[in-house]
Amino acid sequence: MQGKPKTMLSSVPPSRARPALWRGALLLLLLIAVPMPSGAQTTSAPPVPANSVPVLSGAYVLTPGDVLDIVVQGHDDFNRLNTVIPPDGYITTTGVAGKVRAAGQTIEALEQTITHKLLRQIRRPLVTISVRETHPRQVSVLGQGVRAPGLVNWRPGMSVLDALAATGGAVQAPELTDALLIPNGGAKAVPIDLVALIEAGDQAQNVTLNPGDILLMSPRDPAKAYVQVLGQVGHAGPVAVPPGGATLQYVLTQAGGATGAAALSRVQVVHAAQTQTLNLHPLLFDISAPVAQTRVAAGDIVNIPLNNNHVDFYGEINAPGEMTMPDGETLTLTRALALRSGVTRDADQRVIGIVRRDATGHQYALAVNTDDLLKARNKGQDIALLPDDKIVVPKRRQALTGYGVLSTAVGTLFGVRTIRNAFH
Repeated sequence: MQGKPKTMLSSVPPSRARPALWRGALLLLLLIAVPMPSGAQTTSAPPVPANSVPVLSGAYVLTPGDVLDIVVQGHDDFNRLNTVIPPDGYITTTGVAGKVRAAGQTIEALEQTITHKLLRQIRRPLVTISVRETHPRQVSVLGQGVRAPGLVNWRPGMSVLDALAATGGAVQAPELTDALLIPNGGAKAVPIDLVALIEAGDQAQNVTLNPGDILLMSPRDPAKAYVQVLGQVGHAGPVAVPPGGATLQYVLTQAGGATGAAALSRVQVVHAAQTQTLNLHPLLFDISAPVAQTRVAAGDIVNIPLNNNHVDFYGEINAPGEMTMPDGETLTLTRALALRSGVTRDADQRVIGIVRRDATGHQYALAVNTDDLLKARNKGQDIALLPDDKIVVPKRRQALTGYGVLSTAVGTLFGVRTIRNAFH
């Protein structure tokens, strides 16, 4: 009787079956390791692009909502990444006891604050802070002086002109619009001269903006575009000027001209918070002098100051008292005496005193031999007077003459000692 037939598997010796199993396992591993064709489907997710880090100016002030990366070089356990400044403005950081105020500080200031606090635990800590994300990432262009006021998405390097272009530009001409930049964080507001920026291309006015900055645009009424004229003129007050401005000569003429008490050598023109001092004396002799063509614009201020420079006369003078010095001219002693009708017959003309103050405010007196001066024997004594000088003409006495008379007169009037001058 024949036995049961053997199966194929059972007919393979065990020693030959093992290599077949290993070959199958090896084939499976090769299939897994071989990359799939480009057209094949995969289940892996695409890589997430890294967040772009905004480029900020050194003046940028941190604000709640900003996301910071705080790195302490060589101390990874002290690093704080993706740190969001909370609404109260304070953050906590590893190795620093308590909270640190971040909002309202610049990046550099916060780095210094944290560095100082880490000195207790780390020798010479090197702290680097970068802003991963800013909030808000917008600037505001507000006011009735811009065509489309509102928020503008901020981008690195954005300037005043960029923000104006994004909001349609100014409603009126540059000289009829006030622009004020209010930086984020409460820093001092900065006026922007739109005339210099738009018409003259002055890039110093094209300030780089930071997130959260506010550009305030305020229009002026064209019917009320004035230059304010102050001081020594016939009719002080506002003078209307056309949109393109006017010459300084035109404005002064409209204000009634300068008075006789005006200090024409020190006329001040204030434009965009900057003051320029001009000498208008050439206009007295030539109305076509170049200074007459100086232009002023709406909003400017022209101040004609009072000529309050004076000298005082005491003693034997025909017209004692205060005398206003001619503005913009040199007033010598002999000319001053002539303008006061000279000295009396009782005056000691051999010596006249000039009392003035030095740089420290102390008074001293100079003695001048007027006999030699008036007889042209010593023209070097014709001293140029200074504002607030006091000219003392002593009385001639028999018992006390010359320098002694002057010393007595000056000492009695002002309580100062007389200095012998070399002018004799």
